[in-house]
Amino acid sequence: MGVFKKGEVVRFVIIDKKVTDEGFSSGGTGNCGKDEMYIYQKFYVENFPSWNDFDGPSTKIKHGSYALVLKSLGIPWKLAMTSNSGIYEVYEVLTSKLTKRCILSLNIEKAFK
Repeated sequence: MGVFKKGEVVRFVIIDKKVTDEGFSSGGTGNCGKDEMYIYQKFYVENFPSWNDFDGPSTKIKHGSYALVLKSLGIPWKLAMTSNSGIYEVYEVLTSKLTKRCILSLNIEKAFK
């Protein structure tokens, strides 16, 4: 667990990644362009996937913008044994708008390789 480490700078990857291959939404998409998505203060890891996975205030993020990893919240137990479980690891990040939000590892990449 933990592809991304605390304090690591990451970039948001949104284009063609708003929905997983299994059809699960990775964030809010209402009133968003193809390079935008809403991420939320709370991500209920223990329930994902369900109808109410995201909660609290949201922040609209753009593809390619940066964030700082604060911590890993883990992988949802319902998906922990799947072959691609790594894309479902949930991270708390500090966005460039100085908001703490949660995001799937599917939607972030290392900013500096």
